[in-house]
Amino acid sequence: MSRLLAALVIACASRAYAAETGYVVKFESGTIYLDLAADSGAAPGRRFLVYTEGEELKHPVTGKSLGKVEQRVAEGEVREVAPQYSIGALLSGVAAAGQRVRWLEAAKAPAAATAPAALPASGQANGPHRPVWRSPLAKLEAVDLDVADLLGDGKREIVLADANRVQAFGEEAAAGRAWEPMCSFESHETGLRFLSLEAADLNGDGRAEVFATYHNDFFDRVETVVLECRQGRFEKTATLPWMVRGAYDGLGHRALVAQPLMPDKSFPFGGIFPLKFEGGKYELGSPAIRAKRLEWIYSFARTGATEGAPEAVFYDTSDRLRVQFDRGSWQSPENLGQSSNRVRWHERALRFSPRLPTVASTGGFQGLYAVRNYPRRCRSCAGRDRRWRPSGRPTRTATCRESPRSTLRAPPCTPPW
Repeated sequence: MSRLLAALVIACASRAYAAETGYVVKFESGTIYLDLAADSGAAPGRRFLVYTEGEELKHPVTGKSLGKVEQRVAEGEVREVAPQYSIGALLSGVAAAGQRVRWLEAAKAPAAATAPAALPASGQANGPHRPVWRSPLAKLEAVDLDVADLLGDGKREIVLADANRVQAFGEEAAAGRAWEPMCSFESHETGLRFLSLEAADLNGDGRAEVFATYHNDFFDRVETVVLECRQGRFEKTATLPWMVRGAYDGLGHRALVAQPLMPDKSFPFGGIFPLKFEGGKYELGSPAIRAKRLEWIYSFARTGATEGAPEAVFYDTSDRLRVQFDRGSWQSPENLGQSSNRVRWHERALRFSPRLPTVASTGGFQGLYAVRNYPRRCRSCAGRDRRWRPSGRPTRTATCRESPRSTLRAPPCTPPW
Protein backbone atom coordinates (compact mmCIF):
# COMPACT_ATOMS: atom_id res chain seq x y z
CA MET A 1 0.00 0.00 0.00
CA SER A 2 2.82 2.41 0.89
CA ARG A 3 4.52 1.71 -2.46
CA LEU A 4 1.27 2.47 -4.28
CA LEU A 5 0.88 5.78 -2.43
CA ALA A 6 4.49 6.69 -3.17
CA ALA A 7 3.95 5.91 -6.86
CA LEU A 8 0.83 8.09 -6.93
CA VAL A 9 2.69 10.98 -5.26
CA ILE A 10 5.56 10.74 -7.74
CA ALA A 11 3.13 10.56 -10.68
CA CYS A 12 1.21 13.62 -9.46
CA ALA A 13 4.41 15.58 -8.88
CA SER A 14 5.71 14.72 -12.34
CA ARG A 15 2.37 15.68 -13.91
CA ALA A 16 2.27 19.02 -12.09
CA TYR A 17 5.82 19.81 -13.19
CA ALA A 18 5.12 18.88 -16.81
CA ALA A 19 1.95 20.95 -16.83
CA GLU A 20 3.85 24.16 -16.07
CA THR A 21 5.02 24.48 -19.69
CA GLY A 22 3.38 24.06 -23.06
CA TYR A 23 3.35 25.35 -26.63
CA VAL A 24 1.58 27.96 -28.73
CA VAL A 25 -0.79 26.11 -31.06
CA LYS A 26 -1.96 29.12 -33.07
CA PHE A 27 -1.87 32.93 -32.94
CA GLU A 28 -4.38 34.80 -35.09
CA SER A 29 -5.96 38.26 -34.96
CA GLY A 30 -4.78 38.88 -31.41
CA THR A 31 -6.12 35.54 -30.10
CA ILE A 32 -3.67 32.89 -28.91
CA TYR A 33 -4.35 29.17 -28.51
CA LEU A 34 -2.29 27.09 -26.05
CA ASP A 35 -2.04 23.32 -25.56
CA LEU A 36 -2.58 23.85 -21.81
CA ALA A 37 -6.00 22.86 -20.47
CA ALA A 38 -7.56 22.81 -17.00
CA ASP A 39 -5.54 19.76 -15.94
CA SER A 40 -2.41 21.75 -16.82
CA GLY A 41 -3.35 24.65 -14.58
CA ALA A 42 -5.14 26.80 -17.15
CA ALA A 43 -7.82 29.06 -15.67
CA PRO A 44 -9.43 32.33 -16.84
CA GLY A 45 -7.28 35.26 -15.73
CA ARG A 46 -4.06 33.29 -15.26
CA ARG A 47 -1.03 35.03 -16.81
CA PHE A 48 1.47 33.25 -19.04
CA LEU A 49 4.78 33.94 -20.75
CA VAL A 50 5.64 33.08 -24.35
CA TYR A 51 9.33 32.45 -24.91
CA THR A 52 11.92 30.73 -27.07
CA GLU A 53 14.90 28.69 -25.91
CA GLY A 54 18.40 29.89 -26.73
CA GLU A 55 21.81 28.33 -26.14
CA GLU A 56 22.45 25.85 -23.34
CA LEU A 57 24.28 27.16 -20.25
CA LYS A 58 26.89 24.99 -18.54
CA HIS A 59 28.64 25.49 -15.22
CA PRO A 60 32.21 26.65 -15.91
CA VAL A 61 33.71 24.36 -13.25
CA THR A 62 31.52 21.27 -13.05
CA GLY A 63 30.31 21.31 -16.64
CA LYS A 64 26.80 20.59 -15.40
CA SER A 65 23.97 21.85 -17.61
CA LEU A 66 22.10 24.78 -16.06
CA GLY A 67 19.37 24.82 -18.67
CA LYS A 68 18.80 26.94 -21.76
CA VAL A 69 18.64 30.71 -22.04
CA GLU A 70 15.03 31.91 -22.01
CA GLN A 71 14.25 34.66 -24.50
CA ARG A 72 10.97 36.39 -23.71
CA VAL A 73 8.63 36.97 -26.63
CA ALA A 74 5.23 37.99 -25.23
CA GLU A 75 2.97 37.94 -22.19
CA GLY A 76 -0.71 37.13 -22.11
CA GLU A 77 -3.74 36.11 -20.09
CA VAL A 78 -6.05 33.11 -20.36
CA ARG A 79 -9.63 34.04 -21.26
CA GLU A 80 -11.30 30.65 -21.88
CA VAL A 81 -10.47 27.02 -21.12
CA ALA A 82 -11.56 24.15 -23.37
CA PRO A 83 -11.23 20.41 -22.60
CA GLN A 84 -7.89 20.06 -24.42
CA TYR A 85 -6.63 23.62 -24.92
CA SER A 86 -7.03 27.19 -23.70
CA ILE A 87 -7.63 30.51 -25.41
CA GLY A 88 -6.04 33.77 -24.37
CA ALA A 89 -5.15 37.30 -25.39
CA LEU A 90 -1.69 38.82 -25.51
CA LEU A 91 -0.98 41.82 -23.31
CA SER A 92 2.34 42.55 -25.02
CA GLY A 93 4.43 41.21 -27.87
CA VAL A 94 3.62 38.92 -30.79
CA ALA A 95 3.56 35.11 -30.71
CA ALA A 96 3.91 32.33 -33.27
CA ALA A 97 2.92 28.67 -33.37
CA GLY A 98 5.53 26.35 -31.86
CA GLN A 99 6.91 28.80 -29.29
CA ARG A 100 7.11 27.71 -25.65
CA VAL A 101 4.70 28.84 -22.91
CA ARG A 102 4.93 28.79 -19.12
CA TRP A 103 2.84 30.23 -16.32
CA LEU A 104 3.96 33.51 -14.78
CA GLU A 105 2.29 32.84 -11.44
CA ALA A 106 1.32 29.89 -9.32
CA ALA A 107 -2.18 28.52 -9.70
CA LYS A 108 -4.60 29.90 -7.16
CA ALA A 109 -5.91 27.44 -4.62
CA PRO A 110 -9.66 26.83 -4.96
CA ALA A 111 -11.70 28.79 -2.46
CA ALA A 112 -13.51 26.88 0.26
CA ALA A 113 -17.08 26.09 -0.65
CA THR A 114 -19.62 28.33 1.06
CA ALA A 115 -23.36 28.45 0.94
CA PRO A 116 -24.59 31.07 -1.55
CA ALA A 117 -26.11 34.14 0.02
CA ALA A 118 -29.82 34.64 -0.51
CA LEU A 119 -30.62 37.14 -3.24
CA PRO A 120 -32.55 40.20 -2.13
CA ALA A 121 -35.88 41.02 -3.66
CA SER A 122 -35.87 42.50 -7.15
CA GLY A 123 -35.48 46.25 -7.20
CA GLN A 124 -33.41 46.57 -4.01
CA ALA A 125 -30.11 48.42 -4.15
CA ASN A 126 -28.01 45.28 -4.39
CA GLY A 127 -30.57 43.06 -6.07
CA PRO A 128 -30.15 40.93 -9.20
CA HIS A 129 -31.01 43.87 -11.50
CA ARG A 130 -28.21 46.06 -10.23
CA PRO A 131 -25.54 46.55 -12.94
CA VAL A 132 -22.10 45.12 -12.28
CA TRP A 133 -20.55 48.39 -13.40
CA ARG A 134 -22.00 51.64 -14.67
CA SER A 135 -20.04 54.39 -16.36
CA PRO A 136 -20.46 58.11 -15.86
CA LEU A 137 -22.26 60.00 -18.62
CA ALA A 138 -20.40 60.59 -21.88
CA LYS A 139 -21.12 63.74 -23.89
CA LEU A 140 -22.11 62.04 -27.13
CA GLU A 141 -24.94 60.06 -28.70
CA ALA A 142 -23.32 56.69 -29.36
CA VAL A 143 -23.99 54.72 -32.53
CA ASP A 144 -21.68 51.86 -31.52
CA LEU A 145 -19.22 50.79 -28.81
CA ASP A 146 -16.52 48.23 -28.11
CA VAL A 147 -14.13 47.36 -25.27
CA ALA A 148 -10.42 46.59 -25.76
CA ASP A 149 -6.91 47.25 -24.44
CA LEU A 150 -5.82 50.26 -26.50
CA LEU A 151 -2.60 51.04 -24.58
CA GLY A 152 -1.14 47.56 -24.09
CA ASP A 153 -1.12 47.91 -20.30
CA GLY A 154 -3.54 45.09 -19.56
CA LYS A 155 -6.42 47.48 -18.84
CA ARG A 156 -9.54 47.76 -20.95
CA GLU A 157 -10.76 50.99 -22.47
CA ILE A 158 -14.28 51.74 -23.73
CA VAL A 159 -14.52 53.04 -27.30
CA LEU A 160 -17.60 54.97 -28.42
CA ALA A 161 -18.55 56.52 -31.73
CA ASP A 162 -21.20 59.08 -32.56
CA ALA A 163 -22.01 60.58 -35.95
CA ASN A 164 -18.60 62.21 -36.50
CA ARG A 165 -16.43 61.37 -33.47
CA VAL A 166 -14.62 58.37 -32.02
CA GLN A 167 -13.62 58.60 -28.35
CA ALA A 168 -11.98 56.23 -25.86
CA PHE A 169 -12.55 56.31 -22.10
CA GLY A 170 -11.01 54.59 -19.12
CA GLU A 171 -13.28 52.38 -17.03
CA GLU A 172 -13.24 54.86 -14.16
CA ALA A 173 -13.28 58.64 -13.97
CA ALA A 174 -10.98 60.45 -11.57
CA ALA A 175 -12.64 61.35 -8.27
CA GLY A 176 -14.68 64.51 -8.57
CA ARG A 177 -14.06 64.86 -12.29
CA ALA A 178 -16.19 64.35 -15.38
CA TRP A 179 -15.70 61.29 -17.59
CA GLU A 180 -13.36 62.81 -20.15
CA PRO A 181 -12.02 60.93 -23.19
CA MET A 182 -8.41 59.73 -23.04
CA CYS A 183 -8.20 59.62 -26.85
CA SER A 184 -10.39 61.36 -29.40
CA PHE A 185 -10.79 61.60 -33.18
CA GLU A 186 -13.16 63.95 -34.95
CA SER A 187 -13.81 64.06 -38.67
CA HIS A 188 -14.42 67.38 -40.40
CA GLU A 189 -15.15 65.90 -43.83
CA THR A 190 -18.37 67.09 -45.43
CA GLY A 191 -21.16 64.54 -45.30
CA LEU A 192 -19.27 61.96 -43.22
CA ARG A 193 -21.17 59.83 -40.70
CA PHE A 194 -19.82 56.93 -38.61
CA LEU A 195 -21.86 53.73 -38.80
CA SER A 196 -20.04 51.18 -36.64
CA LEU A 197 -16.74 50.43 -34.94
CA GLU A 198 -14.66 47.46 -33.84
CA ALA A 199 -11.54 47.25 -31.65
CA ALA A 200 -9.00 44.43 -31.97
CA ASP A 201 -5.23 43.93 -31.97
CA LEU A 202 -4.92 42.79 -35.56
CA ASN A 203 -1.34 43.95 -36.17
CA GLY A 204 -0.10 42.05 -33.11
CA ASP A 205 1.68 44.91 -31.33
CA GLY A 206 -0.17 44.30 -28.05
CA ARG A 207 -2.45 47.36 -28.48
CA ALA A 208 -5.88 47.18 -30.07
CA GLU A 209 -6.61 49.25 -33.15
CA VAL A 210 -10.03 50.84 -33.72
CA PHE A 211 -11.78 50.16 -37.04
CA ALA A 212 -14.46 52.83 -37.58
CA THR A 213 -16.67 52.35 -40.63
CA TYR A 214 -18.29 55.47 -42.09
CA HIS A 215 -20.42 56.67 -44.99
CA ASN A 216 -19.40 59.77 -46.91
CA ASP A 217 -22.58 61.13 -48.45
CA PHE A 218 -20.73 63.76 -50.48
CA PHE A 219 -18.56 61.21 -52.33
CA ASP A 220 -21.10 58.37 -51.88
CA ARG A 221 -18.68 55.80 -50.51
CA VAL A 222 -18.40 53.54 -47.47
CA GLU A 223 -14.92 53.05 -45.98
CA THR A 224 -13.18 52.21 -42.71
CA VAL A 225 -10.58 54.32 -40.94
CA VAL A 226 -8.03 52.56 -38.68
CA LEU A 227 -7.13 54.50 -35.52
CA GLU A 228 -4.49 53.94 -32.82
CA CYS A 229 -4.48 55.68 -29.44
CA ARG A 230 -1.09 57.39 -29.05
CA GLN A 231 -0.07 60.11 -26.62
CA GLY A 232 -3.61 61.11 -25.76
CA ARG A 233 -5.10 61.21 -29.24
CA PHE A 234 -6.20 58.89 -32.01
CA GLU A 235 -3.88 58.76 -35.01
CA LYS A 236 -5.18 57.57 -38.36
CA THR A 237 -2.91 54.78 -39.60
CA ALA A 238 -4.88 53.49 -42.58
CA THR A 239 -8.05 53.89 -44.63
CA LEU A 240 -9.62 50.67 -45.93
CA PRO A 241 -12.02 50.53 -48.91
CA TRP A 242 -14.24 48.03 -47.08
CA MET A 243 -16.70 47.82 -44.22
CA VAL A 244 -15.28 46.03 -41.15
CA ARG A 245 -17.40 44.12 -38.65
CA GLY A 246 -16.88 41.59 -35.87
CA ALA A 247 -18.50 38.20 -36.52
CA TYR A 248 -18.87 35.50 -33.88
CA ASP A 249 -18.35 31.80 -34.51
CA GLY A 250 -19.99 28.77 -32.93
CA LEU A 251 -17.55 28.82 -29.97
CA GLY A 252 -18.29 32.41 -29.00
CA HIS A 253 -15.09 33.86 -30.49
CA ARG A 254 -15.16 37.09 -32.46
CA ALA A 255 -13.05 37.76 -35.55
CA LEU A 256 -12.99 40.75 -37.89
CA VAL A 257 -14.45 40.37 -41.36
CA ALA A 258 -14.58 42.85 -44.23
CA GLN A 259 -16.82 43.46 -47.23
CA PRO A 260 -16.67 45.98 -50.11
CA LEU A 261 -19.73 47.76 -51.47
CA MET A 262 -20.18 47.94 -55.23
CA PRO A 263 -21.79 50.81 -57.21
CA ASP A 264 -24.50 48.47 -58.46
CA LYS A 265 -28.16 49.03 -57.55
CA SER A 266 -29.11 45.42 -58.41
CA PHE A 267 -26.45 43.60 -56.37
CA PRO A 268 -24.17 45.97 -54.45
CA PHE A 269 -22.62 43.41 -52.10
CA GLY A 270 -19.08 42.15 -52.56
CA GLY A 271 -17.78 38.99 -50.94
CA ILE A 272 -17.27 38.69 -47.17
CA PHE A 273 -13.68 37.91 -46.22
CA PRO A 274 -11.65 37.58 -43.02
CA LEU A 275 -9.57 40.68 -42.35
CA LYS A 276 -5.85 40.10 -41.74
CA PHE A 277 -2.67 42.11 -41.22
CA GLU A 278 0.27 40.89 -43.25
CA GLY A 279 3.39 42.51 -44.63
CA GLY A 280 2.70 45.74 -42.76
CA LYS A 281 -0.77 46.28 -44.23
CA TYR A 282 -4.38 45.17 -43.86
CA GLU A 283 -5.61 42.71 -46.46
CA LEU A 284 -8.61 40.55 -47.29
CA GLY A 285 -7.92 36.98 -46.24
CA SER A 286 -9.16 33.73 -47.71
CA PRO A 287 -11.26 31.77 -48.17
CA ALA A 288 -14.36 33.91 -48.50
CA ILE A 289 -17.10 33.38 -45.90
CA ARG A 290 -20.06 31.78 -47.61
CA ALA A 291 -23.39 30.52 -46.39
CA LYS A 292 -26.70 30.06 -48.15
CA ARG A 293 -28.56 33.38 -48.60
CA LEU A 294 -25.88 35.28 -46.61
CA GLU A 295 -24.93 38.49 -48.43
CA TRP A 296 -24.63 41.33 -45.88
CA ILE A 297 -21.94 41.79 -43.25
CA TYR A 298 -24.35 43.54 -40.79
CA SER A 299 -24.85 41.25 -38.98
CA PHE A 300 -24.39 37.50 -38.89
CA ALA A 301 -22.96 34.75 -36.73
CA ARG A 302 -21.43 31.43 -37.74
CA THR A 303 -22.81 28.41 -35.93
CA GLY A 304 -20.23 25.77 -36.86
CA ALA A 305 -20.41 22.74 -39.10
CA THR A 306 -22.32 20.42 -36.77
CA GLU A 307 -24.73 17.88 -38.19
CA GLY A 308 -28.24 19.22 -38.61
CA ALA A 309 -27.25 22.84 -37.92
CA PRO A 310 -27.00 25.69 -40.45
CA GLU A 311 -23.74 27.44 -41.22
CA ALA A 312 -24.92 30.93 -40.29
CA VAL A 313 -27.65 32.98 -38.62
CA PHE A 314 -28.25 36.51 -39.89
CA TYR A 315 -30.68 39.44 -40.07
CA ASP A 316 -32.74 39.60 -43.23
CA THR A 317 -34.14 42.70 -44.94
CA SER A 318 -37.23 42.67 -42.70
CA ASP A 319 -35.14 42.81 -39.48
CA ARG A 320 -35.86 39.20 -38.59
CA LEU A 321 -33.35 36.52 -37.68
CA ARG A 322 -33.06 34.05 -40.53
CA VAL A 323 -31.71 30.52 -40.42
CA GLN A 324 -31.19 28.88 -43.79
CA PHE A 325 -31.11 25.08 -43.96
CA ASP A 326 -30.28 22.90 -46.92
CA ARG A 327 -34.02 22.58 -47.39
CA GLY A 328 -36.21 25.37 -46.12
CA SER A 329 -35.52 28.14 -43.62
CA TRP A 330 -36.64 29.59 -40.27
CA GLN A 331 -37.43 33.18 -39.34
CA SER A 332 -37.85 34.70 -35.91
CA PRO A 333 -41.51 35.57 -35.22
CA GLU A 334 -40.58 39.10 -34.13
CA ASN A 335 -38.40 41.88 -35.50
CA LEU A 336 -34.93 42.06 -33.96
CA GLY A 337 -31.83 44.17 -34.48
CA GLN A 338 -33.66 47.26 -35.71
CA SER A 339 -31.32 50.18 -36.24
CA SER A 340 -31.70 53.84 -37.14
CA ASN A 341 -28.24 53.57 -38.71
CA ARG A 342 -29.18 53.29 -42.37
CA VAL A 343 -27.71 54.32 -45.69
CA ARG A 344 -29.45 54.77 -49.04
CA TRP A 345 -27.09 53.06 -51.48
CA HIS A 346 -28.06 53.19 -55.17
CA GLU A 347 -31.79 52.88 -54.46
CA ARG A 348 -31.32 50.25 -51.73
CA ALA A 349 -31.75 50.88 -48.00
CA LEU A 350 -28.90 49.26 -46.09
CA ARG A 351 -29.36 48.58 -42.36
CA PHE A 352 -26.33 48.52 -40.07
CA SER A 353 -27.63 46.14 -37.41
CA PRO A 354 -26.02 45.32 -34.03
CA ARG A 355 -23.70 42.35 -33.59
CA LEU A 356 -24.94 38.82 -32.87
CA PRO A 357 -22.83 37.41 -30.00
CA THR A 358 -23.00 33.63 -29.75
CA VAL A 359 -23.10 31.40 -26.69
CA ALA A 360 -21.23 28.08 -26.63
CA SER A 361 -20.59 25.17 -24.29
CA THR A 362 -18.44 22.07 -24.51
CA GLY A 363 -20.93 20.75 -27.04
CA GLY A 364 -20.44 23.73 -29.35
CA PHE A 365 -22.94 26.38 -30.42
CA GLN A 366 -25.88 26.79 -28.03
CA GLY A 367 -27.59 30.06 -28.96
CA LEU A 368 -27.09 33.76 -29.47
CA TYR A 369 -28.02 37.18 -28.12
CA ALA A 370 -30.07 39.57 -30.23
CA VAL A 371 -30.93 43.21 -29.51
CA ARG A 372 -34.46 44.45 -30.01
CA ASN A 373 -34.95 48.21 -30.33
CA TYR A 374 -38.36 49.53 -29.33
CA PRO A 375 -39.32 52.86 -30.96
CA ARG A 376 -40.62 55.54 -28.61
CA ARG A 377 -42.61 58.35 -30.19
CA CYS A 378 -41.88 61.99 -29.47
CA ARG A 379 -44.46 63.54 -27.20
CA SER A 380 -45.79 67.08 -27.46
CA CYS A 381 -44.06 67.64 -30.77
CA ALA A 382 -45.65 70.84 -32.06
CA GLY A 383 -45.62 70.26 -35.78
CA ARG A 384 -43.70 68.08 -38.19
CA ASP A 385 -40.85 70.56 -38.54
CA ARG A 386 -39.51 69.93 -35.04
CA ARG A 387 -37.55 67.32 -33.16
CA TRP A 388 -36.57 67.05 -29.50
CA ARG A 389 -33.10 67.41 -28.13
CA PRO A 390 -32.11 65.68 -24.86
CA SER A 391 -32.79 68.99 -23.11
CA GLY A 392 -36.41 68.81 -24.31
CA ARG A 393 -36.17 72.01 -26.32
CA PRO A 394 -37.40 71.68 -29.89
CA THR A 395 -35.48 72.93 -32.89
CA ARG A 396 -36.90 73.69 -36.33
CA THR A 397 -34.26 71.83 -38.29
CA ALA A 398 -35.73 68.35 -38.88
CA THR A 399 -38.88 66.31 -38.80
CA CYS A 400 -40.13 64.76 -35.59
CA ARG A 401 -38.53 61.35 -35.38
CA GLU A 402 -38.58 58.37 -33.08
CA SER A 403 -36.20 57.97 -30.15
CA PRO A 404 -35.31 54.27 -29.77
CA ARG A 405 -34.75 52.33 -26.59
CA SER A 406 -33.07 48.94 -26.50
CA THR A 407 -33.36 45.66 -24.65
CA LEU A 408 -31.13 42.62 -24.75
CA ARG A 409 -32.74 39.23 -25.21
CA ALA A 410 -31.66 37.12 -22.26
CA PRO A 411 -31.36 34.23 -21.77
CA PRO A 412 -30.03 33.73 -25.28
CA CYS A 413 -32.39 32.69 -28.04
CA THR A 414 -32.70 28.92 -28.29
CA PRO A 415 -31.81 27.68 -31.78
CA PRO A 416 -34.72 26.00 -33.60
CA TRP A 417 -32.69 22.97 -34.73
